[in-house]
Amino acid sequence: MFVHGGNWQALGRAASAFPAPPLLAAGAAVAVIDYGLAPDVGLDAMAGMVRRSVDWLLGRADDLGFAAHRLHLCGSSAGAHLAAMALLPGPVEGPDVSERIAGTVLLSGMYDLEPVRLSYVNEALRLDAAGAWRNSPLRLLPARLPPTVIARGGNETEEYVRQHDRMVAELRSRSAVTEVVSRLRDHFDLPYELGVRGTGLGDAVLTQLGLEGSVV
Repeated sequence: MFVHGGNWQALGRAASAFPAPPLLAAGAAVAVIDYGLAPDVGLDAMAGMVRRSVDWLLGRADDLGFAAHRLHLCGSSAGAHLAAMALLPGPVEGPDVSERIAGTVLLSGMYDLEPVRLSYVNEALRLDAAGAWRNSPLRLLPARLPPTVIARGGNETEEYVRQHDRMVAELRSRSAVTEVVSRLRDHFDLPYELGVRGTGLGDAVLTQLGLEGSVV
């Protein structure tokens, strides 16, 4: 299940289905979801929408033809933040799906939103200090988490690198972590490696999915 980026303000599933072809070819089932965007929708509601999407898919796994116990949640940029929020058991908006996710893939995310609150992005998000805290998964992670691939491009801004490094450090005591830094990628083109064999990110994701030995 892929959650798109866009600074919580842009894009949607129609423009974000590009990871599907290589993942489908490798044997995965793929769902790309939408969520409401700022300024019309707040972050609490966005995070709840992602949780409800996970819950909806799991409830229809048999009809859709995938194994419910093997759902992996992936997000890029703002989507990585929302995917990480789905790992929190509560109190949160939407159903608790934290123990029903088999693995996560987090790409170039922001996991502590206090710096976001203090940036121009907050003109649309309208976070106060309390809202930034409860939407900062880095500060609220539970003791145990599913296996995680966490990746960033080699050409990221300083804040994205800092947040990536902090999240890796927090995850290592809670999860089986595979860290990927794609040297020639940046914040925007890193997701194009998803599911692509022979790339650091693609191989890491296929290994976590248990598809490393499948034939394309």
